Amino acid sequence: MRFRFLVVAAATALAMGAIPPTANAAAAGPAASNTVSAVDCTYAAEWNSTTNYSAGNQVRWSNHLYQARSANRNIPPTNTTYWTDFGTCDGGGNPGNCTYLPYWVANTTYTTGSQVQWNNRRYEARATNTNVQPGNTAYWTDLGTCTDPAPPNPCLNIPIWANLVSYRIGDEVKWHERRYRSIKNSIAIQPNMPWGPLYWADYGSCQ
Repeated sequence: MRFRFLVVAAATALAMGAIPPTANAAAAGPAASNTVSAVDCTYAAEWNSTTNYSAGNQVRWSNHLYQARSANRNIPPTNTTYWTDFGTCDGGGNPGNCTYLPYWVANTTYTTGSQVQWNNRRYEARATNTNVQPGNTAYWTDLGTCTDPAPPNPCLNIPIWANLVSYRIGDEVKWHERRYRSIKNSIAIQPNMPWGPLYWADYGSCQ
């Protein structure tokens, strides 16, 4: 009877909070935190709807750093099947840097969040659009002046496009005094053809 009385008394004290449940707390460990630390996005380029991404590629989008889980193109980083969100950017880098930001191109469809440069300014699409020039505030947000200095000749040392050359993603050429970067492997596809934007990103005038 004495043992039973002690067990009941101990259980009552525990329920009333007189005895802290130290053993259970130690086993459970510290409470999980939902806080996500800011990440360094200094060297991450802005996501672009016309770029072919491979698994492991990192991009910046809506002030978050994302990494591609598998190869994809024109799939916004918020799609968790193809992208992993590493968290908010810590403010590092140069938000006005337009060095690797493509120029706006007519007949190209831009999805919400896509960024381009136009007239030495940086823009982000507010909504999916085609043939709507940056500056139209219904579709584009003006993010300010491009702060990186423009090269004296943006086409310096860039070869002229050639008909029988096989071009791979990332190759750059100049054609009709404009600079282009390959976004899809191609051969005999002139950058200024009607279907050229499917293979080439227009990086602007060589002037």
